[in-house]
Amino acid sequence: MVFSAAVQGESHLKRELERENLLAGRRFPCQDRAVASCSLVAADGTTFSFMGVSDGHGGAPYFRSHRGAEFALQVVQDIVVRRMDRIGELAAAGDFDTIRSQLALAIVKDWHKLIDQDLRDSPVSAVELEFLEREKPLVAAAYREGRDLYSMYGCTLVSYIATERFWFAIQIGDGDFAISPDGREFTLPMPADEVCFLNQTTSLCDAAAAKEFRSVAGTQLPKVALCSTDGVANSFKTEGQLKNFYRSLFNLLTTSEFPQCQQLQCQNQDKCDIGCKASLVGQEIRRYLPALSKGGSGDDIGLAAIVSLSAADLKEIQALQDYLHGYHIKHNPSAVTASGKSPEQVMFSYFTKAERGRNAKAKFELALYYYNKADSQLALKKMKAAATAGYPEAMVQLGDWYAEGYGGSPDPKKARRLYQKAAALGSKVASQRLEGE
Repeated sequence: MVFSAAVQGESHLKRELERENLLAGRRFPCQDRAVASCSLVAADGTTFSFMGVSDGHGGAPYFRSHRGAEFALQVVQDIVVRRMDRIGELAAAGDFDTIRSQLALAIVKDWHKLIDQDLRDSPVSAVELEFLEREKPLVAAAYREGRDLYSMYGCTLVSYIATERFWFAIQIGDGDFAISPDGREFTLPMPADEVCFLNQTTSLCDAAAAKEFRSVAGTQLPKVALCSTDGVANSFKTEGQLKNFYRSLFNLLTTSEFPQCQQLQCQNQDKCDIGCKASLVGQEIRRYLPALSKGGSGDDIGLAAIVSLSAADLKEIQALQDYLHGYHIKHNPSAVTASGKSPEQVMFSYFTKAERGRNAKAKFELALYYYNKADSQLALKKMKAAATAGYPEAMVQLGDWYAEGYGGSPDPKKARRLYQKAAALGSKVASQRLEGE
């Protein structure tokens, strides 16, 4: 799965609504850019994943920084396509420092070329300089004289490439690069940039930009890799909160129960399309990012992610979707209209498929199904399996069955142990059972 999005910051939206800016028609569009792809092919035939984010500086002197951000991401991808053979050779030799230095030089050189062409195609206009002359007259004068024009396009860059044999990330300026081997524990392995402090950051427009890049690399491909602009990290008070945010993004894909899935609105009901689930995740993240900016940094936000799903991951996601379909049919039997089977048959089929995928909630539902069929042996077997899998509701139900002696003699000690386990997992019902003893 790949994801990328860039959204306008809340503070920029507010500035556009200020009376002076409204009257002048002054806009503050999103300066961040983000891209992600998992199936690019280099000139030497190597298939690789690529993602990156770039944060245009914004502000009066950097009125073309959104273009600079676009150019930054374009040149990195183009260079990797052209020179993957050389990058692969250096990676095989473990010489990632040379990859960084050579790639940095190439990025700056090609970025300058694109800007030179852009200036030839679209010379700096009086309209562009109008606001700058009010706020920064000396800078405007320099631009009129053709000096320091690359600063107009100033931006940061965080990018990542991965093949079957290695991964490599390179960065200049602020922002973050994060990886996780399992989607749960995240690290920020990029070396710190001591220059980045408050509003100060290294930039592609710096005279010594090629020497200011940092990099990190490895041969064990991460399950999750993310690139984000500083608008993301600055929306959280601590690094721990930032990592929790990254973890929640992975959980959206693997554990979230979207209403669309429950209502059988998937593209393929019999075999959940992972592309459909990924699309729902992407929509949810894009919906949330403006709220993140509003409640956090107020800055533009750029975010890109690559998630490598294993066969076990896909099985887990499929099982969740099958459970959701079965649950929906259980409570909405009229949803089954064209299969020729009864709602009960279809529900049972979905729960059975989900159980094979080790979905604890499906085990719980099958236990209730057999309970309603007066099959105490199978009901107890399925409920024990659901409880063993860690589902608190199953622990409470199994405890109730032990307490009342369902399928055998009452066993209050077993019931109490199950209530205690469920209560420890946050079950209010289990806590009430213990209080009522």
